[in-house]
Order: sequence, then C-alpha cells, then structure tokens
Amino acid sequence: MDNKSYLTDKSKRLLKFRKEHDKPMAGVDLSRGAEVRAPAIYKTLNDLINYGLVERAKDIETTIVGKDGVEQKKTYKSFQLTEAGRKLVID
Repeated sequence: MDNKSYLTDKSKRLLKFRKEHDKPMAGVDLSRGAEVRAPAIYKTLNDLINYGLVERAKDIETTIVGKDGVEQKKTYKSFQLTEAGRKLVID
C-alpha cells in the first residue's frame, strides 16, 4: 500500500502521534494525544489495524480513584504501531 490516499485526516493525525510516542497506549490516551474524538478513535484504530499499520498490544492495567475515593483496577485495550506503521512516511 504505497498510495496513502486511503488514510483519512484522523488516521494521519493518529499515525503521526503514534510515531512521536512509539509505545503501547490505551485508546483514551490516543484520543487525547492525537485529538481524535473518543467515539471515532476505535473506528480509526480498527481501520489502521485492517491496513496493517497498528496492532493490539498487551492490555494496560491501572488503578484509578473514583469520585467516592475508592481505588479500583481498570483495564484498557492497548495499541501499538506495526513495523509497516513505523516505516510509513506521512505527509
């Protein structure tokens, strides 16, 4: 896939952000960092997975403190670039 016309503006923003921060990240962090609204981030990630540019990584587990002050463990899906995603040059 050398013709990048299949990439949307959201896909390009997400890939550029991933290249700057090449480590597994949760979708919520990718949404904030790439400035792609939360509802669209998973569709964009799925498109990039289908193109072979992004892949699922090991889930990220973290502890959060709820409004009630109680700590709870939360698991997030994590994503990372594939080798093809790292090599892709984006305008």
